[in-house]
Amino acid sequence: MFQKIKSYFGRRKSTKLKSDYPRVTSRKSITDDEWGASQVGAYLENLNVLAAKFPFETYQVIDNIALLDPYVSKYVHTTIALGNVGHNLEIMASSQAEADRAIDLANNFAARCFPLSGGLDGLINALFSQVARSGGCCVEWVPDPTLSFVDRAYVVPIKSIRWGLNQNGELVLMQQQTDQLVQLNPVQTAFHATVIRDGNPYPVPPALAAIEPCAHHATIMKKIRSWVEKLSVLGVLLAKVERPPRKPGQEDSEYLASAQEYLNKVADSFTKEMDDGICVSYDNIEFQFNNITAGAQGAKDVLQIILQGMFSALQRDPIAFGWNFNSTETFAKVVYEELIQGIKMFQLGVKRVIEHGHRLNFALNGLGTTGVSVKFITNRSIDAFRDAEAGYMDSQKVLGQLAQEVITREEARKLLGHDQRNASSGAFIASFSVDNRKYVLLPQTRTVWLGAEIGTTPKVLPINN
Repeated sequence: MFQKIKSYFGRRKSTKLKSDYPRVTSRKSITDDEWGASQVGAYLENLNVLAAKFPFETYQVIDNIALLDPYVSKYVHTTIALGNVGHNLEIMASSQAEADRAIDLANNFAARCFPLSGGLDGLINALFSQVARSGGCCVEWVPDPTLSFVDRAYVVPIKSIRWGLNQNGELVLMQQQTDQLVQLNPVQTAFHATVIRDGNPYPVPPALAAIEPCAHHATIMKKIRSWVEKLSVLGVLLAKVERPPRKPGQEDSEYLASAQEYLNKVADSFTKEMDDGICVSYDNIEFQFNNITAGAQGAKDVLQIILQGMFSALQRDPIAFGWNFNSTETFAKVVYEELIQGIKMFQLGVKRVIEHGHRLNFALNGLGTTGVSVKFITNRSIDAFRDAEAGYMDSQKVLGQLAQEVITREEARKLLGHDQRNASSGAFIASFSVDNRKYVLLPQTRTVWLGAEIGTTPKVLPINN
């Protein structure tokens, strides 16, 4: 199957007939809302559908938690903010003219592919949200009616994805719609699972282990809210009231009812007066204030235990959510580096999906042999001085090897990162700006090692194409 897809992208417009273009079709997938409305009376008739390692309903549960739980919501939005930091598009073209045409196609593609959320930048945000919630991402790239370019991108809900086996035992990507399974066209549908279990094709949601801690968190927050409403964050005011006098011949039931009414009137009066910070009464009432700080501390300790379990289930440190459980500044740097490494794992899936859309759009426009690669910009280090110092030490090591003639000048130049081009050979780089949401072709340079003396500063010279 993948060999066929590759062959579609590997043909040029000048050497193929219209019938040889990628076998794309009209849209087959449905959106999240459409999928939810079609589940009434849904029934799976295909017994070859593979089962996941967990109930499919888990995807919907996590989607709801990401909307309602503040910490899971922050986990999703942090993933989006740190993941979509801009990217570069490496275009492998035979000439500058072909690269320029590819950039024009990429810009048109970026502007129209996801109109409801600002084009390609909004689509990337949606994909990071999807991969953070479900552990995978899936997009169907739909061409225009004339099959001349990719017109729209539709995010396919992971909870509606089903994997089946065809007659040859090969995996087939499908979507559950109403009471049937619809096979999605692999030429125009990009699917990526970040984490799978034991070869099962369904992605494992990163927040799967956080479902139970989220339920405990919701329960304890409800109890704390009720406790604060009934009492106070500072303490409890107790009022000891003398019994009202009993009328002669009054029965016990009548006396208890009148006494209760008297207490209610006294309580209502105190409640209104306490709003102004003062309470006035006769000497028949004795006031006593009980502090409840100790009880509040106990509730905080319980809440901290619940939250620590939730943060661990989300693979994030508490400091990423604004909680600092005795963490030092040095440890915070370690946490940030670990967080960035986790974000890179999510970026891989988004990268593959976006590359699929660009390749299909190029192929429909006759640039089937034009290669494309998406590379996200590296997040800024939290300790730039440390990184600069480490880079300096590495460069001095290389220069020392060059002085002892262990390596040649050409080898030293490559070890110091001065390659012939700033991308793979024959590649043109276009940078996608998050601000203007447009690709801009960057100038290529060749770095040449000039001078035989150790410590000579490398100079950058332009390439003559």
